[in-house]
Amino acid sequence: MDGLQLTQRMKADAATRGVRIVVLTASAIPEEIKEALAAGCDGDAIKSIDTRTLPDLIRRRLKPGETM
Repeated sequence: MDGLQLTQRMKADAATRGVRIVVLTASAIPEEIKEALAAGCDGDAIKSIDTRTLPDLIRRRLKPGETM
């Protein structure tokens, strides 16, 4: 199972539907990011990620009511 399949399963399950998911990808191809968002991901982050700023990046991506 890949990450998109897992996302779809989590969003389809009432117990995990509310879990916010950020896709971490090496691809900056808009179609692939759109595919991840269509699968249920709530936001995206493109590698390479600075681990010192990762928590802040996730916080910004997952602000309630904010679109990515």
